[in-house]
Amino acid sequence: MSGLLLGALRHESPPLEAIFVVARHLLIPFDSYVYEPLAEQLAERTSQCASTEIAERLMSELILAIQIKAYPSDRPRIWRAMVAGLRKAGQDSRKIEQLLDENPDKQNSSCLLYTSRCV
Repeated sequence: MSGLLLGALRHESPPLEAIFVVARHLLIPFDSYVYEPLAEQLAERTSQCASTEIAERLMSELILAIQIKAYPSDRPRIWRAMVAGLRKAGQDSRKIEQLLDENPDKQNSSCLLYTSRCV
């Protein structure tokens, strides 16, 4: 399914609404594998191909779906890929960076528990 969505995103005028519906309702809750290139392309292509209003709505809906339906251990990888996509498109990624800070992966959180900084 990730490959199909990625292919659709590469279209000159991608069907963003349909892609996001499939990602939110089928991919995120049922696919245990996080395909980072898809998360990156979702963020990048949405900011490139949609109006600001539509992009913000689609991204907000996606963020909510990730927070509710994605495995907690997968969220940091998804957030990092989305940040990379937004940066590629020259967009503000602070909201997702904040989510990444709030949901560190196991390596970072265990490092913070035992030391004052990660080495």
